[in-house]
Amino acid sequence: MKNRYADIITSLSQYHELIKSHKIVFLNASATWCPPCRMISPRYKKLSDESTYDNNKVVFAKFDGDEVPDLMEKLQSRALPTFFAIRSGHVETTVEGAILPKLEEMVENSLAEVKKKIKSEMGITKIRDLAHCKELLANNQVVIIYAEGGPSLRYIDIRDTLFKKVSEAEQFNKIGVEFAKLDIQAAKDFSEEFKIGELPAFRAFHHGDLKGQVVGGEAYQPDEIMNLVREFTSKVK
Repeated sequence: MKNRYADIITSLSQYHELIKSHKIVFLNASATWCPPCRMISPRYKKLSDESTYDNNKVVFAKFDGDEVPDLMEKLQSRALPTFFAIRSGHVETTVEGAILPKLEEMVENSLAEVKKKIKSEMGITKIRDLAHCKELLANNQVVIIYAEGGPSLRYIDIRDTLFKKVSEAEQFNKIGVEFAKLDIQAAKDFSEEFKIGELPAFRAFHHGDLKGQVVGGEAYQPDEIMNLVREFTSKVK
């Protein structure tokens, strides 16, 4: 699938929306008066056109540093042009100047890492605390969280078989659904924040909002979990 080449970013809020809704954002800081910027801009566009990946996860964008100075300041950009590879809201790689080989390397490496993740078994994130959970929800469109209630062997069996099987399903990996787990005993603030009661519980979040759940006895049924995930992965756009 062709990557989407975004319109020019004209505000800091637009930038935040872009990084919230995409796993990787390639961003070009430029200016109309900058000859090197004009020189490399068509090559940057060509990279976007030639790269193939799910455009629900990856986007190429650009902004004028003179028109969005607060974004320049946020990114600590002091040279033009500057290219950024931003993964899950965090700047991963920066290329300063119109240096095409370095730009191509940045794009290739960032996309290769994502493709490698898809080809391999998708990891299940272990939620450390409420702040970590909120960060996960803010940076991903769809998050499926499995809440377990301690060292029960029955819970461990679910986690290691059913949830792992669902998280590795190819159709979910391709569109970038994030799977996470937490131990309620170790993260009681999460339990209070999201009103977790009956366990075990599978909860589906879309853009940070709780949209569905499977709890208690139903959580032992593979079909119930798969249906929950299918319903909310269809919302990824």
